[in-house]
Formats: sequence, C-alpha cells, structure tokens
Amino acid sequence: MSNLIIIDGTSYTCPILSIERKADTLYKYAERTEDGNLHSERIGWYRNYRIEVGFMTDHVAYQALYNKLTEPDEFHMVSLPDTIGMTPSYEAYFAGIADRLIRVKGSNQYWHGLGFDVIARKPYRV
Repeated sequence: MSNLIIIDGTSYTCPILSIERKADTLYKYAERTEDGNLHSERIGWYRNYRIEVGFMTDHVAYQALYNKLTEPDEFHMVSLPDTIGMTPSYEAYFAGIADRLIRVKGSNQYWHGLGFDVIARKPYRV
C-alpha cells in the first residue's frame, strides 16, 4: 500500500505498512470525589497517528522524509490519510522517530522500519 503524507506542503509518497489513528482526549482537570464520581473538564480531542513505513528503494526519498521528520522546527503542517481522502492540514510535531539498519553492501546502507508519531498541537474537536 503506497499512500501520501503531506508535510509543510511537500508530498512524500512511501510504502505504508500501517497507520494507527488515535483520537486522544486531554482534560483541564479530572478528579474523583470520595463517592467515586468523576468531575472533569475536557479540553478537546486530538488527532494523533503512529505511522510505520515499509522498505524504500529510493534512498534519496527516504533520506528526505527522515530529514523532514527530524527538522529542528517545533511544529509542522501535516495532512494524512483519513477514512475518506486526506485530513485537513493541521499543526503537529513528530516524536518516537526510529528506524534500523538492515544491510550494508559496499558503500550503500539499507534502512528499514521507519516509524514515527504525529502529535497534534491543538484539538480538532472541542
């Protein structure tokens, strides 16, 4: 499965092994009283993803994606695959970026297993 990932207006076409979509919620406060009742104030729902990329034979495209994910900019504009089409662009940061070297042949290194988290800056539903 080859899908599109858009980061800061640039499209990255790569083989996607899996996308885990998480609708995380954050609370301003959440406390239980002695009677066990929960009292809380929700801030909103956040659109977060875990993406696992498959093996890419295009080393330049792989390095370009890796470099984008590890840029020092704190936030990026992203659009990712959604149930129907792509998500609207939203601000997010990247975390948990990891891959592994699987083979060295002469002066070529082959990396695989690139995975990363996309964490939304703001809630998409409040």
